[in-house]
Amino acid sequence: METSNSRNELTTLLQTSFASLGYKLPSADELVSHDHNAQYHGYAFTLNQKRIIYRKAKVTPDRPGAFLALWKRPADCKNNKPIPLNDEFDYLLVEVNSEGLTSTNNQVTNIERGLFMFPVNVLLKKDIVSSLNSKGKTAFRVFPPWSESRALKGTGTFSNSAKVTQRWQCDYFLKQDQNKLIDLSKLNKILANAV
Repeated sequence: METSNSRNELTTLLQTSFASLGYKLPSADELVSHDHNAQYHGYAFTLNQKRIIYRKAKVTPDRPGAFLALWKRPADCKNNKPIPLNDEFDYLLVEVNSEGLTSTNNQVTNIERGLFMFPVNVLLKKDIVSSLNSKGKTAFRVFPPWSESRALKGTGTFSNSAKVTQRWQCDYFLKQDQNKLIDLSKLNKILANAV
């Protein structure tokens, strides 16, 4: 179930990170809630004629990175099992932050924030979005630049496969500064699929 708080948070994010860069923002009525992904603040909207799916990834204290769901219920009411999204959007916008994480010496770290802006064609190549050649995934993990091993605390390790995933994902990562502003030139490259 959608909360007005999650809608307000998304509106603020869009105003802070995109309006200041000259992007035409959707109105509050144009933010379509994905109630089935409400836990991840799921929405769909259009930004400068680009169809965007939005999720807020959750930090998991026992594993590196952050987790998000990316699924829908099938139109066929007989099958209630979630299915991965297909290419019905142009970009996946994922908000991440390091809130709740501690460093390896159990000190609270400064909160870092950022956004991933994944083009759907990249998600198709990585078998995250469903296609004729791939069943896709209903959820996956993102690894912002600050992701690290938690093995020193007796929990999850930052595996080699996670590091490989982090390398390709960081091509689509936009760090937010203390004012939550992002790099316009990198955003424009991503939106032009030039990364």
